[in-house]
Amino acid sequence: MCSNNAVKILRNTAFAGATLLGAQPATANDNAESFMTAETIMREMTVDERFLYVSGIVEGFAYRRLESDTAATGAHDESGMACINQWFYRSGVEPFQLIQAAFNQYPEHFPSTIVSVLINRECGE
Repeated sequence: MCSNNAVKILRNTAFAGATLLGAQPATANDNAESFMTAETIMREMTVDERFLYVSGIVEGFAYRRLESDTAATGAHDESGMACINQWFYRSGVEPFQLIQAAFNQYPEHFPSTIVSVLINRECGE
């Protein structure tokens, strides 16, 4: 089991990597794709790059959940965010493998849509 400090370092590294990958402009490739689908992620990225990219998506959803839960309750509410982070970072490699399998099953969909569905199944909306 990772220490809290190790989890924070991993989370910060994942967020920084996903931010850098996300900051790169979408450009047309040989297939004339102008956006990144799940198929593009699986085909063009290494496993490490995919993990960083997916971690950024997860972090974005976790933060959005913090904001929406806090607004709904009127008080700082980290319960939804904690559920998302617990599912992705502390459940071992299973969530990431599940996400990759879903990317392969639904290659035409946007990665964030697939990740959102999986998060909602685990932690609600």
